[in-house]
Amino acid sequence: MTASAPAAHTWGALLHEMADRFPRRAALSFEGTDITFADLDREVSRWSKALLAIGIGRGDSIAILAGNRPEWLYTAMAGARIGAAVVPINTWYKTDELSYALDHGDVKALLFFDRLRGTDYAPIVAGAVAAVTDSPGPDRVLHDTALPTLRQVVELGDHRLPAAVPLHQFLGRGEQISDAALTDAEAAVEPDDLAYLIYTSGSTARPKCVALEHHHAIVNTFNIGERQALDEHDRSFLATPLFYGLGVIQALGATWTHGACVVLMEVYEPGRALELLERERCTAYYGLGNMTRSLVDHPDRARRQLSLRKGVLGLSKADRQLARTELGLTLGTSIYGLTESYGLCALTDAHDPVERAEGTIGRPLPDWDFRIADPETDDPLPAGEIGQILIRGHVMRGYYKDPDRNREVMTPDGFFRTGDLAYMDEHGYLHFHSRLSEMMKPGGINVSPLEVELLVGEIAGVREVHAVGIPDIVRGEAIVVFVDADRDDVTLARIQDHVRSKAAKYKAPHHAIYGTSASFPRVASGKVPKARLRELALTELGLDATGMPTRSVPTPLADH
Repeated sequence: MTASAPAAHTWGALLHEMADRFPRRAALSFEGTDITFADLDREVSRWSKALLAIGIGRGDSIAILAGNRPEWLYTAMAGARIGAAVVPINTWYKTDELSYALDHGDVKALLFFDRLRGTDYAPIVAGAVAAVTDSPGPDRVLHDTALPTLRQVVELGDHRLPAAVPLHQFLGRGEQISDAALTDAEAAVEPDDLAYLIYTSGSTARPKCVALEHHHAIVNTFNIGERQALDEHDRSFLATPLFYGLGVIQALGATWTHGACVVLMEVYEPGRALELLERERCTAYYGLGNMTRSLVDHPDRARRQLSLRKGVLGLSKADRQLARTELGLTLGTSIYGLTESYGLCALTDAHDPVERAEGTIGRPLPDWDFRIADPETDDPLPAGEIGQILIRGHVMRGYYKDPDRNREVMTPDGFFRTGDLAYMDEHGYLHFHSRLSEMMKPGGINVSPLEVELLVGEIAGVREVHAVGIPDIVRGEAIVVFVDADRDDVTLARIQDHVRSKAAKYKAPHHAIYGTSASFPRVASGKVPKARLRELALTELGLDATGMPTRSVPTPLADH
């Protein structure tokens, strides 16, 4: 144990508790300014009153669209304090996606910043909420027929939309709410109330909406922080978007339950990130592989003195090695989890041997039951055999308003079907194999993309590799690798020879497509989406969705 577990079972109570325990310690740092737990607690109360004043209460939903700024956290924590579920909006969303989240999430108030990176969100919001461009009515209450639940839009930046509420007016309304009224609202919040409705991409046209409760989030993230050896002296670097579970659940929860400080970066850029990491003396790192590589490869890396020791190593073995050796994460942890599992359900220990930290995805956290099961029957498999990971413990309440999908993912005895394949060794550590939906099947034989990626990654000169299966009229499926390497040196023939020398010949790629790490498609979290790679592979190879040649000529980027 590096800290005593918080007594709080709601986010509002957690901030009160940390403000009592560590009033002068920084809870949050943004652009060189520290905000103490005491000040954060007071500011969240101020925003909570403002939400109450515009009619938000327990059981309602509010949405936040912004970068990694203090206002994002003020909004989220204020909603949680009075029992409103928070809907984090992906900052890459366009009008249709925003409309869907606001409607499906039963959002009653949207708070947003008008600009981030080069994006202007005012027209996107206006496109999703037509009524916000009307002449303002009393108290700027909206009546949008397409979004019957939505009543308020609050502008956290410039006031540009006529019927939206400017920030100063929003906060001013809260001054009419008494301390007693806020106390009563807080007292009504229960540990099993919804804290977040987080939309995650899935295999269907619309994203899944994961419903997460207060109590499970606090207990599970405290245990995550314990494995990561966090304490109240740590400063956690967080440039990963807050709208993802890695940011708002895992990093924020693990840090704040330990009385430590979150160092926010609104928009990630490696040069500025290195400067921030050095200046703020960040000790814990919450980033994924593409972020790690961009930091290591940046020309400023050699002159920056970093204090990083803890946090997340990455998802692949190569990323873990890089984070440990080049960023200094000697106490870093390998991780496994989903948004549905409140961030993580397994990880290594900060003090585990290097071979476990780099070669496994950890062991189950406290309060979790794991079963490696036959994907067809859910029957348990012995240690060492590959099967689907089933988990039971701090699992989400369910997918919001999606009973059919909930029945699909839950077993009769309460295990959640993750869709991931792995095996557990004799020491209880997990070894990831692949996603069920990403398995490649050349000749009808299951081949793990990760296995192929690791084999190709052994070749000198390969900086990054991703493997996918595409339809093939002869083989059923063909293996395609996207490679960041010199195509004249790391040829397809060399790749095939190396894989065949180390594994069964059917695991050798049939096509190689060359690019750079920066050119590979990525979602905001840094992950490379396999579905998009499949689409690109078919296009590059001049094939249609069934694997049949099209009239277009294949581009010279691919070896085939």
